[in-house]
Amino acid sequence: MGVTGAVVLAAISVALAFSLSGTSKPGARVDALMSVDPATGQFLLAGGVVPGGNDPEEWPRLYDLWSWTGRTWKSLPNGLPADSPNNQENAWMTYDPAAREVVLVSSLETSTWDGRAWHTAKGPTPGLVSFVAFDSATNQLVALASSDDDQSFQTWTWGAEGWQLQRAAVAVPGLPYPVGNVAYDGATGQLLLVGWLPARGSAPRFTMESWTGRTWVQLHPQRTPPFSLDMDGFAYDDAT
Repeated sequence: MGVTGAVVLAAISVALAFSLSGTSKPGARVDALMSVDPATGQFLLAGGVVPGGNDPEEWPRLYDLWSWTGRTWKSLPNGLPADSPNNQENAWMTYDPAAREVVLVSSLETSTWDGRAWHTAKGPTPGLVSFVAFDSATNQLVALASSDDDQSFQTWTWGAEGWQLQRAAVAVPGLPYPVGNVAYDGATGQLLLVGWLPARGSAPRFTMESWTGRTWVQLHPQRTPPFSLDMDGFAYDDAT
């Protein structure tokens, strides 16, 4: 891919169904939010919708919160905030190593999880968030949200003062879901955006961008991954 280290592309499904054995477990659902929480030793599962009927808008929505101990599921008393989006299409839930907390961000508000309860963050929210990833080089969460024209992403960073719009950052192309993703490459110290841009009358064009902490720089790898309409996985392989 033209960079040192290995970044792994994988096609994964966003529809997640849970049917684990045990007396207490999450019910079957799709588009649930999930995040590891090293600060509390929890793996969190939240929300989602229950498929049923022909109209997804009428599917029952869940706002429950579960933690996985490694052997069993545990239902947590404080579920998702009642007014927060509860699925992957409208929100992101991820761990912030700098603040040692789980962050739930949506177009409506941002909430943080301290291991016991949710807290509503102050300040603006990025809007319609497409990707969120932690940039270890700058020690902050970076969010890409659709701009007003929906043809490019605005860049936001998360810190003690909440979300800050990086107005000086070069806008990067908006990627149609699900043909793109963002991940941090620990070998090269780069936060990378990859995906395919739609093209009229020709094959989709692969694009790759690197975040410098201030702006985005387009990369030009000699080889590119094969095009896939279902490319939704992009992760760093620390072993190699």
